[in-house]
Amino acid sequence: MILLDKIKSQENNFIELLGKNLSSQEDEKAVFLISNELLNFTTNNNIEQLINDKAKHPKLAFSLWKDSKLSSENFNSAVILIDSSKKVISDFNISPLTIETDSIVSFALKKYINRQIKYSTPDYLNDTSNAEIISEENEEDIYPVAFENINILKNPAEKYFLGIAPVERTAFKNTKYSKNIAYILLVLQSDVRNFVTQPTQQLFKTYPKDNYLNKIITIPVISEFINGELENSTDLEFSKDLMKYAFDFSGRVRENNRKTEWQETAIGGVQYKSYFIYTESKYYDDLSRPAGTIERVFAVSIRENEFSVILFYYLKFVLFSFLFLFILYIFYALGFIFRLRKYKLNFRNKLFLTFFLVSVIPLIILGIYTRSLITKKNESSFKNQIISDLNIATEILRNEKLSSASISKLTPDSTDKIVRNIFGKNLIKTDKNFNIFINNKLVSTTNEELYKSDLLDTRINADAYFNIVILKKDKFVKDQKIGNLTFLEGFKPLTDSKGKTLGIISSLSVYRQTEINEELTETLTFI
Repeated sequence: MILLDKIKSQENNFIELLGKNLSSQEDEKAVFLISNELLNFTTNNNIEQLINDKAKHPKLAFSLWKDSKLSSENFNSAVILIDSSKKVISDFNISPLTIETDSIVSFALKKYINRQIKYSTPDYLNDTSNAEIISEENEEDIYPVAFENINILKNPAEKYFLGIAPVERTAFKNTKYSKNIAYILLVLQSDVRNFVTQPTQQLFKTYPKDNYLNKIITIPVISEFINGELENSTDLEFSKDLMKYAFDFSGRVRENNRKTEWQETAIGGVQYKSYFIYTESKYYDDLSRPAGTIERVFAVSIRENEFSVILFYYLKFVLFSFLFLFILYIFYALGFIFRLRKYKLNFRNKLFLTFFLVSVIPLIILGIYTRSLITKKNESSFKNQIISDLNIATEILRNEKLSSASISKLTPDSTDKIVRNIFGKNLIKTDKNFNIFINNKLVSTTNEELYKSDLLDTRINADAYFNIVILKKDKFVKDQKIGNLTFLEGFKPLTDSKGKTLGIISSLSVYRQTEINEELTETLTFI
């Protein structure tokens, strides 16, 4: 029990480190990330051709975002392209609720583009002729970056960094005839975390999992509260019940100024322990004047005394820590058997029996429970993956300004046109599956063969309909089966730009049993 408590305390340390990582503001990382990605965008040999090709405009911003490091970071981000006439030609926004394209463009025009500010040389910091300009713009939160024409501004009112890079005609670049044909705007919120895309559920790429999350056996629920309201969560229903604890914690911080706290929480009749972190930052108005304080509370919650986890710890550490006692017991039992003189075992049989009892049986038991834990962990990862896929897919469709009249005309025969013209060619190169249901019937799918072979029903799942249409849930994930094959299917309402529900979009994710077996083998080998 002492060893078990020490192991649990080590897990608590990892959770505290995870909470510290979540609550930290990474302004320097944000500035570096923006400048580096803008440099990659502007030095791309094909960028001018892509901008001039109007057919590629609808998906150009998304393509730039997807191929950059922004898609692997847990920051809210956006990529916007405007032409020389200052009109938006393409934009992609991972979080439209917190980052508004029109507001960003207006800010960029007002603070930079309309002022015709341009640092033409990388060594401007040593140029006295630019000293007055730099001093003046520092008052408005411009971060000079020594990468050609890249400039970074900070909007303290809406709490984001904005990087601006002009795109020049390649033939006249760095000459007196140079002319800007477009501007690339890159937006990043350094103090807002996107939990849905953290840490394994990227849409088109696979990235290493966060080290802290890997070291936590129990799957944590991460919640973010701003001024007493739920802002972000990996489990929306759980975090809603946790809100009262976060509110009480904020009150205690004002009294004793302790900004971190472990607390026992009872959610849905189940005991959890939650680690709360309190941070606050100033809020600025449009004139960059302090207008108030934003109170932010992060909570990392894990289920307490979960039987499977406790048993895992016991088998992994206690059983092998006391291996020597088992060996002594085996020798004592063998001695007792010999004294009875009823069983005769030669040396080879004794050695095999000892090995079987000490090593094989514990590994079998450990393997059974480890498999259940790893399967549960992977299932949670797949659920987050599906939610991430559906979020971006619905955003792409919403940007196409679909209406109930236009989407009702979609048929399975028009799947190829839908995928190529709306989702874009990039989706075809992935194993992603999307299905659109209108009036409870399938009207379009990226995997038509599954439905033509009668493996899947063309009618919407009853549980999905009840949760999405009746209960008005934003998302729903359900286990499905085709024979012995188990898979997950996620559902999300498909809405137009005005918020009107047009139908339901779903996505399938087959369990990757090979990956589960590999992780199980690695874990057992380590043990």
